[in-house]
Amino acid sequence: MSGLTKVLTAGAVATFLVLTPVQAEVYKTVDENGNVIFTDKKPKNKLSETVEIGPILTLPATPVKPRSLTRPKKQESAVYKSVMITSPENEQSFQNPVSITITAKVSPAPQGGHRFRLLVDGQVEQDSDAPSFEIKQPSRGAHSIKVQVIDAQGKALISSETSTIYVHRHSVLFKKPKTPGEVIIQPIG
Repeated sequence: MSGLTKVLTAGAVATFLVLTPVQAEVYKTVDENGNVIFTDKKPKNKLSETVEIGPILTLPATPVKPRSLTRPKKQESAVYKSVMITSPENEQSFQNPVSITITAKVSPAPQGGHRFRLLVDGQVEQDSDAPSFEIKQPSRGAHSIKVQVIDAQGKALISSETSTIYVHRHSVLFKKPKTPGEVIIQPIG
C-alpha cells in the first residue's frame, strides 16, 4: 500500500469508530444472598439475563457565569488615608531664598504607577516620583502650596491640606547706600 492509501484507510477507520455508537451488553445476575449484580462480563456458571439499556439521557448544562479571577478594584482614592506636607511648616517665612524644598508624607506607601504633584497658588508647579519638590527662585509674596497623589492619567487621588508660605525679598525700589554713612532720602508716593 502506498503512504496515501494508508493515511486514508486510517482516517476512515477512525471516522467509523467515532461515529459508531459503542454499546456493550449488560448482564444481570443474582448471587446466593439475593443481591442483584450488574456487569458487562457474562458470568460463567451462573444464570444471567441480558439487560436492554435505552439511550443515554443527556441534559444540556446549566449556563454558569464565569467568576472573575481578579478582585474588583476599590475606588482608587480610597486607597490612601492621608497625604500631608511635612516641610515647610504652614505660614513659614523665607528671606531672599534661592530655593524652597517642599516634602510630604503619604499613608499608606504609594501604589505602583502613582506619582506626586505640587500645586503652587492653585497651578501645577511640577510632578515627581518622590514626595519632594524644589521651587527655585520663588517670587515674593504669600503662596499657597498643596501636594497631591496622582494616578498614571494625572487624576488626583488625594490632596494635602493647603499650606501658606511667605517669601520676603528686598524691594527693587529700595536703594542701598553706595558708601557707608550715606543717607538716601526717597520721596513717598
